[in-house]
Amino acid sequence: GIAMASARGTAYDILGVPPGASAAELKSAYRSLAKRYHPDVYRHEGPEDTHPWAQIRASHDLLQDPRKRTLYDDLVVRGRSLRLAKPERFEKWWKSHLRVDYETGTVYKGEEVFHQMGRAEVRLLRWRHLLGWGAVAGAMAAHGALASGRVR
Repeated sequence: GIAMASARGTAYDILGVPPGASAAELKSAYRSLAKRYHPDVYRHEGPEDTHPWAQIRASHDLLQDPRKRTLYDDLVVRGRSLRLAKPERFEKWWKSHLRVDYETGTVYKGEEVFHQMGRAEVRLLRWRHLLGWGAVAGAMAAHGALASGRVR
């Protein structure tokens, strides 16, 4: 049941689906849980913030958004970041951390565009992403870019 699934706490556990579940499987699991745990149906004894429906809905919302789901899978499922496993923690993190779209050079904070990088910044970040900052800084220092202040 939901009480056992929420002990582990991933969005997949809460909905009772495996990672990689299709949109149809997510919808089916969500509807099945809604029939059982929706506040109009399920009488919950205890504080409202412990009602299982909040976790069910947060899990569904998270996994329905392709960008959030991809990042969640990278961090939690494959990366084992259990600190972000609970959907509400991931959502809080999502809204406060910066993400970079390396193709367009757009930096996002939550859903908002935070900064649009120039071509040189995008190139630098792509190399940093691929090689690690130490290798990029070493290469730039060898070419005098850091010493002359030419980072752009």
